[in-house]
Formats: sequence, C-alpha cells, structure tokens
Amino acid sequence: MVKRSQRPFYTIDDSDDGEGEIIIPERVLRSFINNASQEAPKVVPRIANKGLTFIGVRVVDGFLRTGKAKADAKSFDRFVKNAESNQRMFCSQKYIENFLAEGTLKLDTTIIKSDDLRKLMEYGGKYYGIGSARPQGYGRFMIAYWDMI
Repeated sequence: MVKRSQRPFYTIDDSDDGEGEIIIPERVLRSFINNASQEAPKVVPRIANKGLTFIGVRVVDGFLRTGKAKADAKSFDRFVKNAESNQRMFCSQKYIENFLAEGTLKLDTTIIKSDDLRKLMEYGGKYYGIGSARPQGYGRFMIAYWDMI
C-alpha cells in the first residue's frame, strides 16, 4: 500500500511500480468538472448540483489516455514551508507535458448538454486545471477537438 501511494501517476494497469501508460481516471476528471461547475461565473454553463456531476458525466473506458509513460515525466522541484514548524523542506513532484488526453464521455443530457460541458471544460481548463500541481500553474489545458457520436 505504501509503494502504491508513492507512485507519481495513475496508469492503465495500475501496477505497483507505476509502469505503463499514464491516464487521467474518471473520478479525477469528474472532480475537475464538479469544481469548475461550483467556481465558474454564471455566464459559463455548469452543473448546478454538485452531486449530479457524478451521475451526468461518465468516461466510457473509465479513464482518458495520455500516450505518456513515467519515462516521459519531468520534475517540478521547490522548497515549501512546513506549516507546523515554519521550516522549509525540499519537495519534488513529477508531471507530464505536451500531450493529448483522449477518451469518450457519455452524458446524461438532462443534466448537461454536450456543448455546455465543452464550454465548462474550456473555462475550467484555462483557469483551474486538473491534477495535484494546479496551484503551481500546472494542469492547465485547452480542448483540441470535441466530436459528438
């Protein structure tokens, strides 16, 4: 359990060593959509009730594929303040860049329509981002393409 908790990324095969293709799990994407819905200004379409996000938006495969592996990762290193002691400690986190995350979403259109979700995700991707390093400016994205099946 400790070894799994120290993996820098989620991967398709969910192996203990973190090898394999890096993915964005459905729950992470839905948490991003939920947060963007709660924080977005009224002019941006959103899901009004935060509990409905987890019903209205599904990722068909359970994750978005990145096409990246742990070997493609870069390191973000910095000193951070320890809240308890006011001392500084060195912190290092891995991140991936310049990738196209792909997947298929299934929507309950009574909760949010496709065009409205796209607008919400575009707004959230520009201003909030996704992932653990959002406060440092990482995780921002733009939608490259959006198709309806």
